Amino acid sequence: MTNKQIQALKPKNKRYKVSVYNNIYIYVGTNGNKTFYYRYNENGKDKIKKLNDFNISYGIEQAISDYKTLADSLASGIMNTSKTLDTLFNEFLASKEKAVTDKTYKRYISTFRIFDILKNINIVDLKALQIIECLKSCDKQETSYRAFALINQLYEFAICNGDEVVSPLAKVKPSVLLGKKEVKNHATLTNDDDLKRLFNIIRTANSNPLYKYALILQSLTALRTQNIRAMRWEWVNFDDGVLAIPSEQMKMKKPFYLPLNSQALKILNTLKTIFKSDDEWVFPSRTNKKDPYISDNTLRMILRRGGITNDEFTPHGFRAMFSTIANDNNYSSEIIELCLAHTIGGVRGVYDRSHKLEAKRELMQWWGDYLEKFIKDFL
Repeated sequence: MTNKQIQALKPKNKRYKVSVYNNIYIYVGTNGNKTFYYRYNENGKDKIKKLNDFNISYGIEQAISDYKTLADSLASGIMNTSKTLDTLFNEFLASKEKAVTDKTYKRYISTFRIFDILKNINIVDLKALQIIECLKSCDKQETSYRAFALINQLYEFAICNGDEVVSPLAKVKPSVLLGKKEVKNHATLTNDDDLKRLFNIIRTANSNPLYKYALILQSLTALRTQNIRAMRWEWVNFDDGVLAIPSEQMKMKKPFYLPLNSQALKILNTLKTIFKSDDEWVFPSRTNKKDPYISDNTLRMILRRGGITNDEFTPHGFRAMFSTIANDNNYSSEIIELCLAHTIGGVRGVYDRSHKLEAKRELMQWWGDYLEKFIKDFL
C-alpha cells in the first residue's frame, strides 16, 4: 500500500485496520487519525506494537524501516519499551481530545502535574515507591485517588498500544494505600425557603437569559449537567413529550428516554420561539473554544455570583434535590432511579429492558408541578 492510498482511507463509525505490508497494519480511528502497528508473536501469543502515527514526515517507508528494526530486536530477545511517562501521557491525552468533555480533559492535565518529578523516567523503569511518594504528597484524598486511577489508565493505554509494560501499582489496592475513600454527596437544597432563594438568584442574575433557562430546564428534568449543556434539538420529541438521549451521550452508555413535564416543554418552546435558534444545540455557545455548547462553569458562575457556594449547591445538585424530595413524598425509589438514569443492579437490571415511560411521566409531571411555584416567572 502506498502513502497516497493510506491518505485516502476514510474514518468509519468504528475503528478499523488495514494490512499495508507483511505484519504492518494501519489503524484508522473514528476521528480520522491513522496509526501504524506491527503485529508479532511471542511465546505463542499474538501481540501488537505501535510504530507511529501516519503523517507528512512518517509514512510507509519509515514504518517498514522501524518494523525491520523491531523484528531484529525481537529475534535477538532485546525488545524494550523506550518511552518516558511524559511521552506516554501526551499520547494518552491525544487519544482523549475528542472523546471526553473539556472538563475531563483539563482534569487529566491538572492531575498529571502530581507526577512532574517522574515525567522523564522510562515507564519500564518506574517503581511503585516513586509513584506512591507522589500520591502521598496530595493534600486531598480525592486528588490522590484520581491520580492513582490516572497512572493505571496510562499503563493500560500503553499495553493496549503494544508497549511491553506492567503497571507498578497493578497489585496495589487504593483503599489500602490511600485509606477508605470518603463518600462525598453532591450538595443540594430541599426546603422551600432555600428553593425560593435559589430560584430567585437565578431569576435576578445579571446573566444571559439562555443560561438561566438552562438551569431551570435542569431543575425540571434532573438531568446531568453535561446532558443539559450538550442537548440537541433532535433529541426533543414535542409531539410525544419525550427526550431521547443516545447511548454515547449517557454516562452508562445506554439510550435514555425521559418524559418531559409540561413545564419543561414550555421552556423548550420558549427557547425555540424567543431565541429562534437554528443551531443543532439547544444551548449553543459563541465563546466556548472547546465545545459548541455552553460550559459547565457558565452555569456554576450564575450561582457563585448570587452567593451560593460549591459546598452549598452546584447544578448537579438538582438531581439530589429531585431524589430527596420525591422520596420524601413516597414515590417509588425504583422509578426515581430510572428518571435519574441510574442502573438497576443484579439480574433484574440485566433483563429489564422496559423504560417504564408512563410511570416516569407521572413522576416527572408531579415534579414539574412541585417546582412551578418557584419558577413561574420563566413559564
